[in-house]
Amino acid sequence: MSLGMFTQREERLCKSWLDPLTLASNDGFSARELGQIRQLIAANRKPLRMSIAISAEPRILDVEVSDDLITARLTDGRTISVPLSWSWRLSEASAEQRAKFEILGKGQGVRWPEIDEDISVAGMLSGVPGRRPAIA
Repeated sequence: MSLGMFTQREERLCKSWLDPLTLASNDGFSARELGQIRQLIAANRKPLRMSIAISAEPRILDVEVSDDLITARLTDGRTISVPLSWSWRLSEASAEQRAKFEILGKGQGVRWPEIDEDISVAGMLSGVPGRRPAIA
């Protein structure tokens, strides 16, 4: 199994494989910055591999909500999607409300404060849709 790591700053994102140390993808970093990132990873590769192996719990890096899907990009490189209908609150929200989210904790979930909706990465992976509360 190859281990990788993401480096993110502002709107920039790159992924590096740790063994062998290679650049997997780059979105926005300059060649100079990529060289600095490579040097930092090389100098700290052994501790990085240990901490990555220990923290194998899936974490959300980013999320996008379309008219059909809730899509989460995870720190381990996976992208997972569930139907938008799994969240009745997001289904009924405007595009502007869907775009205003916060990553919870260290990536365990996502919160949309304007519509009072929380979704966990564990819930997305286990396939448990949200239920609309019963009206009394």
